[in-house]
Amino acid sequence: MTWILLISSRIFSRFDLWTQAVLALDRIRPSTRLDESFRRRFSYACLVGRNSPRIRRAFAGMLRRDLHLSAANDLWLAFTAGCLGCQNLAVLISKKTAARNRGTAEAVIAEREAIFVASLVNGSLAQQLANMLDPICSAPSTDEPMIVVPFSARYGDLFQFWKQQVDRHAEGTIAVLAMDAAAGEIAQQCGASNIIDLSPYFGFDAEGCVEDYSKRHLWVLRVLVLNELVSRGQNVISLDLDAVLVGNLEPMLQAMPNVDIVAQRDYSIPVDVARKLGFILCCGFMRIRSNPATIRFMQSYATQVIVEMDDQTSLNHVLLEAGVRNRIAKKSFMAFESAGISWACPDPSLVSRDVRYGTVIRHFHAQAQSIEELKNHLGCGDTAGI
Repeated sequence: MTWILLISSRIFSRFDLWTQAVLALDRIRPSTRLDESFRRRFSYACLVGRNSPRIRRAFAGMLRRDLHLSAANDLWLAFTAGCLGCQNLAVLISKKTAARNRGTAEAVIAEREAIFVASLVNGSLAQQLANMLDPICSAPSTDEPMIVVPFSARYGDLFQFWKQQVDRHAEGTIAVLAMDAAAGEIAQQCGASNIIDLSPYFGFDAEGCVEDYSKRHLWVLRVLVLNELVSRGQNVISLDLDAVLVGNLEPMLQAMPNVDIVAQRDYSIPVDVARKLGFILCCGFMRIRSNPATIRFMQSYATQVIVEMDDQTSLNHVLLEAGVRNRIAKKSFMAFESAGISWACPDPSLVSRDVRYGTVIRHFHAQAQSIEELKNHLGCGDTAGI
């Protein structure tokens, strides 16, 4: 019976029948026996269909049945409440989870989640970030963009290589979103002067991997930082640590149309948007010009990311809701208009989602490769040693 319900939920999702997908998944219980893939599917269906009264009733029933079955289950229920737009309920569940499981790892996570979500709702997190950015934004303005990159010390070698490539192929000042104290120290040693300490918002396991729930904080924090910078008149480039420059960036940007935002194109998550638009925007690389249109857009984007807790799904759902118009496709780019913004996406031959090709940026999934292996894959084997 379980596999029939799982298959049914996938079919319903394929046709955007999110209420039916949730109702099918809701019949599989107890939730403590379900794996992470189920929980992600259920939470995402709740997110996309959050305005459905039937989904909300189904989740209320799940709370009555499953709340307090385990601390891990309660953490997931709190997150799903947030997906439904019930952030205050998410905070309440997290607080109760922390109190009921005091002294455990789950309690630490629950307390961090309660503080984080509450600070999003009341606006105090945005103010904290604005204060952190004051020293950076107080410097005399230039035409050069701020290149914003998130970084945890676990990827210290990759950061050093990434920065070498940025110094070689791009113009701008690097701003590091340091996820832990050691990351800030490494960034300083590499010559980065603009370091934004985000370490209080993250937790890590014994291997130095960011804890699953606080991993989502990064995408929210990055959008809030970008929103603040753009609102202050700063042009920005947002670049993932695993999006490595292998060619000069400026000639590619100059060859693009004169648009507000240049962003990487992909066909992946969120799949519902990819199916409807035929593409999605990937947040691994974005160039945003500060102007009245982008300031308004970034404010709406920041509002959406507080609900979805994911920068990429939020961005693409904003586009889907607004609609895509005046799309044109050229050999080196695709351009369109959406949400009051003009957009351009470089062709994948320029900005790829693969380590093996892409003449300007190669955005790849970092695995267990050594830096030397990555250099060879990227065609940078002759890069000076780190």
